[in-house]
Amino acid sequence: MPVEVRWDEEDPTIIRIDVVGDWTWEEYDASTDILQAMILSVEERVDIIADLRQTGAMPPVDISTSIRYMRRSRDSRPANFGITVNIGGNAFIKEVFKTMDIIDVNKPKTAWVSTLEAARQYITEHRAANDKAST
Repeated sequence: MPVEVRWDEEDPTIIRIDVVGDWTWEEYDASTDILQAMILSVEERVDIIADLRQTGAMPPVDISTSIRYMRRSRDSRPANFGITVNIGGNAFIKEVFKTMDIIDVNKPKTAWVSTLEAARQYITEHRAANDKAST
């Protein structure tokens, strides 16, 4: 399956999404349902690392269709969802996410890094900053 969703091996409060090769919006939707169920299966905060370094092109649709699918994913995130950190990704994928961040001003912004280690570090720092702010 081109979109694999699983718990991270190093941190059980991080979900990894690995996208390899070409994929369809139906596969994306199925992974969204899996993701939501996984987040709801725990009470603590859950963050997402999406590895897009080996992804193929987005399915051939216009940007409004892409945004509709992605908005469904964002709008269905449970209350214990934290942030998404994307690794890699082509220019079109980044543009779609950037557009989503502009449209959904009250949703957490998507972070972009180049390595898995950087993604884990970003989440660690984000959690520490939020813990500090809530005390």
